[in-house]
Amino acid sequence: MVEAKKIILGLLIILICIVMFDFIKNDGDIKPDDANLSDSVGVDDSTYGLKYSLDFSGADKIIVIKTDYTQAERPSYKKEITEVEVSQIEALLRVLPKTGLKMINMGPVVVYKLVAYKDGVSFAYVEFYGDMLKSEDTSFYGKDQGAEADETAIFDLIKF
Repeated sequence: MVEAKKIILGLLIILICIVMFDFIKNDGDIKPDDANLSDSVGVDDSTYGLKYSLDFSGADKIIVIKTDYTQAERPSYKKEITEVEVSQIEALLRVLPKTGLKMINMGPVVVYKLVAYKDGVSFAYVEFYGDMLKSEDTSFYGKDQGAEADETAIFDLIKF
């Protein structure tokens, strides 16, 4: 009986070591190496250190991270924007005002975070709350700013 307990304890320790090794190997994510980042598991939406900016000049890639805050588990998904759409988004962002006219008190929404990359390095991001783009001063665009068509065009390119 004591021998069986030692064997079970030994197996349990080995299992814990395997899980911890996988956790460390995957930079804190418990997911398989071949996990599809389009799934809701393991999407890195960190923008720590990035500038919130409408200036995506020179971007060669944009990653869109969609997080659904209307659901308790907050699933996240990501997709890469094609080269043609990157230049369209860059041009549309360039003409938008830096400041909005209204603040919005909203409940849980789906947030689309657009992260711009140049030569594989992220350098700026913007966010849509629902279908509304947050301006650089953290407000939202009013109807009389003339931004609605550009905002809608960008959202149509990135939504999924």
